[in-house]
Amino acid sequence: MERDYDNFDLLIERGVNGYRALVLKARFGEGKAASFAVPFSQEQLASLFWLAGRSRHLTAVADESKAQERLTPANFGEALFRAVFKDPLGQNLALSYQDARQRQAGLRLRLRFSEDATELADLPWEFLWAPEPMRSDFLTLYEDTPLVRY
Repeated sequence: MERDYDNFDLLIERGVNGYRALVLKARFGEGKAASFAVPFSQEQLASLFWLAGRSRHLTAVADESKAQERLTPANFGEALFRAVFKDPLGQNLALSYQDARQRQAGLRLRLRFSEDATELADLPWEFLWAPEPMRSDFLTLYEDTPLVRY
């Protein structure tokens, strides 16, 4: 049986003091936006063997005092999730996920990057770690929560 999916379309673009995440299409939260900065230092990003290229040149990164903290895929994914999906986006994503589950559908997170924020496409978004009430795990490990770069 083929699974049905709801889409949670998120546009990542340059904002006033960093970046902005805007919900383009979703069952809950359409039109909602949140500003965020990349929650990692330049040194942390540069030290990760799976990051290369433009991702080391992000303009809105965390305080460099965090530079000595090592990133694992899990703490990278959770920090990125908490930065981008702070309320109200986090609540809207959780509501969309719960609604899809009640209907036995999946929730596909579709990321779009504006031309002024393409450097964020280099980040390993597949490591997004969603806390409760969603998963408390990597989203992409599960068939019902795929992530697509759209």
